[in-house]
Amino acid sequence: MPPFYVQTPPPRITAEMSFRVSSISLPTIAADMEFGSGPIASHNIIPAAARPDSSDDEDGPPLGSSANTRIPKPAGEPGRRPETGGFPLKERLLQTEKWQEVTYDEILSAVRKAAGVTLKVSKSYKFQDKSKVDLLCQKIARKWTFLDEYEDHWPVKSMLKIYLKYTSERSRKDNKDAAEELEKI
Repeated sequence: MPPFYVQTPPPRITAEMSFRVSSISLPTIAADMEFGSGPIASHNIIPAAARPDSSDDEDGPPLGSSANTRIPKPAGEPGRRPETGGFPLKERLLQTEKWQEVTYDEILSAVRKAAGVTLKVSKSYKFQDKSKVDLLCQKIARKWTFLDEYEDHWPVKSMLKIYLKYTSERSRKDNKDAAEELEKI
């Protein structure tokens, strides 16, 4: 039997949605059971306008009800394949976040230029001064204000991580090559 694939991505969680846990009885699954085709589960998403007033709930506010809800960073490291615990940054921003390619390229170029001026490009992201990284992110977000919608400016930081990984590895390789050349003399 072929595996079941969901063709459409799940909806983006926003402040206009709430989720409620309902108690349902789950069926017993045995090795000799067959599963028919059809949806595995349905999403029970209630738009904010249709939600009943939940001010008397004792559980606290529903998920996603914060006024400061920002788009969260995907799990994993940018630039790595999903099967190795990462996500392809450009693909994620162009397809899932619906960025235009020209906007992506402009921001990437600005991040690279700003990093070359502000940071030590011979060092990886991990060894950078965090206050300089935050300042760089804020400067980029001033020009492209929609970046403030992203939790901790993760698209900019992800671009920076990928760029600094490349430049620091290149610097190490160049230093190694120079050392080998000195040994030949």
